[in-house]
Amino acid sequence: MIASALQYNPILYRLDIPPEICIINNTHRPREPHKFPTEQAQIDHVASLNTWIAQYHHHTDDVWYVFHQRLFETYQGEKYRLTAFSCG
Repeated sequence: MIASALQYNPILYRLDIPPEICIINNTHRPREPHKFPTEQAQIDHVASLNTWIAQYHHHTDDVWYVFHQRLFETYQGEKYRLTAFSCG
Protein backbone atom coordinates (compact mmCIF):
# COMPACT_ATOMS: atom_id res chain seq x y z
CA MET A 1 0.00 0.00 0.00
CA ILE A 2 2.80 2.44 0.82
CA ALA A 3 4.55 1.90 -2.51
CA SER A 4 1.37 2.57 -4.50
CA ALA A 5 0.84 5.89 -2.69
CA LEU A 6 4.27 7.14 -3.77
CA GLN A 7 3.02 7.68 -7.33
CA TYR A 8 1.27 10.80 -6.01
CA ASN A 9 4.62 12.33 -4.92
CA PRO A 10 3.80 12.96 -1.26
CA ILE A 11 6.27 14.49 1.13
CA LEU A 12 7.73 11.61 3.16
CA TYR A 13 8.59 11.83 6.82
CA ARG A 14 10.51 8.81 8.07
CA LEU A 15 10.66 8.50 11.85
CA ASP A 16 13.87 6.53 12.34
CA ILE A 17 14.66 6.26 16.02
CA PRO A 18 16.16 3.41 18.06
CA PRO A 19 13.71 0.70 19.13
CA GLU A 20 14.57 1.32 22.77
CA ILE A 21 13.25 4.90 22.49
CA CYS A 22 10.10 3.70 20.68
CA ILE A 23 9.42 1.21 23.45
CA ILE A 24 9.86 3.87 26.14
CA ASN A 25 7.51 6.23 24.30
CA ASN A 26 4.98 3.46 23.65
CA THR A 27 5.02 2.36 27.29
CA HIS A 28 4.30 5.91 28.47
CA ARG A 29 1.32 6.53 26.19
CA PRO A 30 -1.61 8.19 27.92
CA ARG A 31 -4.80 6.23 28.42
CA GLU A 32 -6.77 5.99 25.14
CA PRO A 33 -10.37 5.11 26.08
CA HIS A 34 -11.54 5.80 22.51
CA LYS A 35 -9.36 2.89 21.30
CA PHE A 36 -9.50 0.41 24.18
CA PRO A 37 -12.54 -0.56 26.25
CA THR A 38 -10.51 -1.09 29.42
CA GLU A 39 -7.18 -0.04 30.85
CA GLN A 40 -6.11 -3.70 30.84
CA ALA A 41 -6.90 -3.99 27.13
CA GLN A 42 -4.59 -1.04 26.46
CA ILE A 43 -1.86 -2.50 28.68
CA ASP A 44 -2.08 -5.80 26.77
CA HIS A 45 -1.90 -3.97 23.44
CA VAL A 46 1.13 -1.93 24.55
CA ALA A 47 2.93 -5.13 25.56
CA SER A 48 2.16 -6.70 22.19
CA LEU A 49 3.27 -3.58 20.33
CA ASN A 50 6.51 -3.44 22.34
CA THR A 51 7.30 -6.97 21.14
CA TRP A 52 6.67 -5.90 17.54
CA ILE A 53 8.88 -2.81 17.99
CA ALA A 54 11.71 -4.93 19.43
CA GLN A 55 11.61 -7.15 16.31
CA TYR A 56 11.17 -4.32 13.75
CA HIS A 57 14.80 -4.27 12.53
CA HIS A 58 15.08 -8.07 12.25
CA HIS A 59 12.50 -8.97 9.59
CA THR A 60 12.29 -8.24 5.87
CA ASP A 61 8.67 -8.25 4.67
CA ASP A 62 6.69 -5.11 3.88
CA VAL A 63 5.91 -4.02 7.45
CA TRP A 64 9.49 -4.04 8.68
CA TYR A 65 12.50 -1.73 8.74
CA VAL A 66 14.36 -3.04 5.67
CA PHE A 67 11.35 -2.51 3.40
CA HIS A 68 10.59 0.95 4.77
CA GLN A 69 14.24 2.02 4.53
CA ARG A 70 14.50 0.84 0.92
CA LEU A 71 11.35 2.76 -0.03
CA PHE A 72 12.69 5.88 1.63
CA GLU A 73 16.14 5.62 0.04
CA THR A 74 14.81 5.11 -3.48
CA TYR A 75 12.06 7.74 -3.30
CA GLN A 76 12.94 10.69 -5.54
CA GLY A 77 10.47 13.19 -4.08
CA GLU A 78 10.76 15.51 -1.11
CA LYS A 79 11.58 13.57 2.05
CA TYR A 80 12.78 14.04 5.60
CA ARG A 81 14.36 11.52 7.96
CA LEU A 82 13.57 12.32 11.59
CA THR A 83 15.94 10.84 14.15
CA ALA A 84 14.59 12.29 17.41
CA PHE A 85 11.16 12.05 18.96
CA SER A 86 9.64 12.54 22.36
CA CYS A 87 6.09 12.11 23.63
CA GLY A 88 6.68 14.47 26.49
